[in-house]
Formats: sequence, structure tokens, C-alpha cells
Amino acid sequence: MEGPIHYLFDKRVQKPVVYRVGDLNEDITMQEILTCKLGKCKLRFDRPNNTSIFLSSSDRELKQAKTIYNSLIKPKITQRELFNLSNEDNILLYDYLEHIQSSIVMAFTAIECLANELLPTDFIYKQKVQGGEIREFNHKEIERWVSTIDKIALVLPSALGITNPTKYNFWPKFTKLKDLRNEIIHSRHVLPIDQKENERVILLLLSDSVFGKIKSASELATRIHSELSEHKNMPFLKEVETINPIEIPTWESLGGKRID
Repeated sequence: MEGPIHYLFDKRVQKPVVYRVGDLNEDITMQEILTCKLGKCKLRFDRPNNTSIFLSSSDRELKQAKTIYNSLIKPKITQRELFNLSNEDNILLYDYLEHIQSSIVMAFTAIECLANELLPTDFIYKQKVQGGEIREFNHKEIERWVSTIDKIALVLPSALGITNPTKYNFWPKFTKLKDLRNEIIHSRHVLPIDQKENERVILLLLSDSVFGKIKSASELATRIHSELSEHKNMPFLKEVETINPIEIPTWESLGGKRID
């Protein structure tokens, strides 16, 4: 029996669960709903997928940054000339920095969300610590104490049997995305003697290589998706995706009541 086709109104929605009910000989789709009380009202809506939200936000900011880059910066980089930016161009440059930094932070946050969402709740991660001892991390400890890079490169391949992403050619760009994100998030006051360090970060943001670093996050999500596309917490990344139904003998076996 082939399941029904469900049309997505937005790919940022949490993936529904489909049950194939034996005695009814049909598929039933369950979509998680959130109800939030705000003041005197209540809002009811389909639960969003956090990874999708951050990927979408990063992509939107990246597109706006590229538009400014192509008009303001790209035409100048091949010319041996000093360009004194006008007030109007300074405003555009600041807009670019807003968009590109937002895109960087959102891109890496998307992968942080994905790593935590895919982590099995009963998985125990074992890590050799100083002195040769083995330390065990449960689910909550992995989320809190293990870095995103280690979650993606060490924990998830062990827990889910997926390809180690360090083998992909974009992995070095993703680690540089992490470094750049940390520079942004943990920015600090710079003394005049250390001003070149501050300039180094801005130069990285103004270089077109930053676009490849941001893209590495979506490439990583796509690679993981190719191996775990049916995982209930994977975001929708394609226009058409298969959701394999969970087979149950009767609707009552889920604890629900049949409505005739």
C-alpha cells in the first residue's frame, strides 16, 4: 500500500509521523502541534524544526550579504587603488557586516541543533581523558560538555553509523566556520597594540572565502541527510521526501480511541 502524498506548506516545519494502521488499511499522519499562551490569547501552530529555522535564516542573510558584496566590494578588489568609502558606502559596508556575521552564527548554530537533535537519548559516549582513564558521557552530558565538532566527527558516526564527515572535502571549511563564529560570539575589547587582530577578523569577513565557509554548514547537513533522511528529527531539505510509515496493528495500540 502506497502512502498518501502530503504537500509541505513550508520546509521549516517539524517532520510529521506517519502510522500505517493494519486493521484500518490506511496511513494516518500525525503532526506535532504547539499551543502557547501569550497574554489573554493562545497561539496554536505546527512545531518548527530548529535546524531548518537556523539554516533558512543563515541563507537569507547570506543572500543579502552577497548582494552588497557584489556591488560594493567585488568590483574594487582587482584594482590597485585606495578607495575612500563615502558615507553611503560605509552604511552599506556596515549592513554587509551585519548580514555576514548573522549568517555565520546561524549556519553554525544550525549544525549545533542538528547534532543534538540526532543524538540518541540512550547513547553513551566514551572518551579517553588525561591519565588514560575512560570517561563516559550520557545524553545530557554529551549535549553540555562535548564540542559540536566532536559531536559531528566522533559521536554521531559512532552512535548512528554514518560516514565520518572529516572525510568530506568541505570539512576544513566547516572547522574554519567554527573558528570564525567563535571570533564573532566571543569578541573582546582590543587594545591599540592588538588592533591588527581585530583587523584580521574584519579582513576574513570581507574576503570572498567566507561564503564557502558558510556554505559548508548546508553541505554538511545535506550529507548527513543523505544517510539519515528518514530520521524523525532531520529537517526537510528537498521538495519531495519519503516518510516511511510506522506499522501498527490497530489505532488503539497507540493508546488512542477510534472515532467512527
